[in-house]
Order: sequence, then structure tokens, then C-alpha cells
Amino acid sequence: MQMTSGITGTKLIDLFSGEISAVEAYCQAIENVKNPKIVAILQETHNGHAMRANSLAKTLRALGNEPYNLAGEAAGAAWSAFSEFLQSNLGKLADKQTVAILEEGEDQGMAQYRNMLADSDPLLRQVARDLFPQQESTHNIMRDLKLSLV
Repeated sequence: MQMTSGITGTKLIDLFSGEISAVEAYCQAIENVKNPKIVAILQETHNGHAMRANSLAKTLRALGNEPYNLAGEAAGAAWSAFSEFLQSNLGKLADKQTVAILEEGEDQGMAQYRNMLADSDPLLRQVARDLFPQQESTHNIMRDLKLSLV
């Protein structure tokens, strides 16, 4: 099989890297949050990101790549900064602040998927069509949670 390269490969790897970083961010948030109801919601959204990461990993493997070797090479994944911030501030953030940070990450994820929906590459558009509804659901869950904590 041919290795993914060029713009298409870079975008798929960046999206995969972002989903992996989101999984890590949610793991850190789950450890930090004190309210069990919020923890349950965070576990649900964590699982959504994990499912999307697995789907992207399958796509990358089908194209001849080992995604976990490539994820570290993806520069500027939207979630990486959020994950690093949560890690460095574990135990210092209130539940409301943690949720707000995660919701901001979901905004970044929505933008990334929307950009792929408009991409000229048919593979990228198909991947985005397949995963966007799940990302939108995760985003809406976090937006609603954030608004409920105001």
C-alpha cells in the first residue's frame, strides 16, 4: 500500500493527533474534576474522541501508515495545548474552568472538521462526513455542560 503523503496525509495525521490529544486532555480532566455528574459526561465525551481516533487510525493504516508513529510528528494539533495546560494545572482548576477549556478545544475540533468537509480531496471530505456528526455531538454536550455551569 502507498504511504499517505502530501496535504491529504498531513491533514489526516493532524486530525488523528488532535483526537489523541483530546483523549489525553479528557483523561486529565476526569482526574481533576470533583463533581461525579460532570465526570460521567467527560467520560462520555472522552469515549467519543477515542472512537474517532480509532476510526482515523484504521484509515491511516489502510493507506499504509502506522498512525501512532506519525502522531507525534503532527505539528500544532489543536488539542495539544489544552492537554498540556490541563496537565500543568491539575488540581488547581475549578470544574467550571476545566469544562470551559475542554469546550474551547471542542470549538477547535469543530473548525478542523468543517474545514475538511469543504476540502477538495474526496478522501478528506468522506472522513469528515463520517466523523463530523460525532464531533458535533461531543461539541454540543460540552457546550451545554459549560452553559449549565454559569
